[in-house]
Amino acid sequence: MSQVSNQSPNHALSQLANQAPVDAPARLAALDISQSFCVQAPAGSGKTELLTQRLLKLLAHVQQPEEVLAFTFTRKAAAEMRKRLLDSLDKAQQRLHAPQFNIDALPAHEQHTHNLAVAVLQHQQQQGWQLLDHGRRLRINTIDSFTAYLSAQLPLSANMGARAAIDTDIDPLFKNAIHRTLAKHEDSDDCGQALRTLLPHLQNNFATAEKLLLALLKKREQWLSVAVLLKHHPDQAKHVIEQALHQLIVEQLELARAQLAPFSARLIGLLRFSNSFLPAPVAEVRLSLAARDELPPAEPSALAEWQALVDFLLVSKHK
Repeated sequence: MSQVSNQSPNHALSQLANQAPVDAPARLAALDISQSFCVQAPAGSGKTELLTQRLLKLLAHVQQPEEVLAFTFTRKAAAEMRKRLLDSLDKAQQRLHAPQFNIDALPAHEQHTHNLAVAVLQHQQQQGWQLLDHGRRLRINTIDSFTAYLSAQLPLSANMGARAAIDTDIDPLFKNAIHRTLAKHEDSDDCGQALRTLLPHLQNNFATAEKLLLALLKKREQWLSVAVLLKHHPDQAKHVIEQALHQLIVEQLELARAQLAPFSARLIGLLRFSNSFLPAPVAEVRLSLAARDELPPAEPSALAEWQALVDFLLVSKHK
């Protein structure tokens, strides 16, 4: 006979939450502040809390909070990290003054964070930091703001006569990269031939070429891997490009078909009517399109019929 548990679902979930995660040894090892670590884990696995715990442990072993430096990419992320750290200290301080507080009621990871925060509170009391009132002392910065700070502290080494300003306009850097690359490889076999192939399509207009290359550089994450693949495995790269082109054609044809579907019968009827006034022979693709009862399918195999429909509907300046 099976045994029926008297535990409530909430109690069972609480017990599960208090269990140590399977990677607990790795998490504990990452809090060894005498070593450096690279943490890789999926979203929602607790990387931010692990980082918070490591920062707390570092703060408990320094003379000034400015000795601990954390980097991130955006101001929003830096603000959120500072808030997370201060919230941990604030919660720990409130719990210490709560007579009914029972640390065993917390999940295991929160217990660890609480204990590390308490250690920081005790240490800062000895040092007189008052971080909860002076949270800006926590050096959690973006990379660019920190480099601007360094250049301001060392103006001679940075070769700057004034405080550096952060500029988000990267076009001048990209243009410089384009000019230098073209100048360096203009006479080379690969780049030179590619340039000689491209320019006639642009009426030999270097300004247009620069504009197109600039747009490509801004979206390099979309094609750089394919470009590398093209160099080392051209057949595989060709397949990837063809698959992407196939998907793009299907998406655009599906969009066109959805918009023209209410007028399908009238469009086919008008095409048949116009074919009767064309001098013979009528293009085979127009005859094929006129023989349909509805619009062509949204497939690359029907692309010629879609192009014939475009020729029928649009004048030259709108193609």
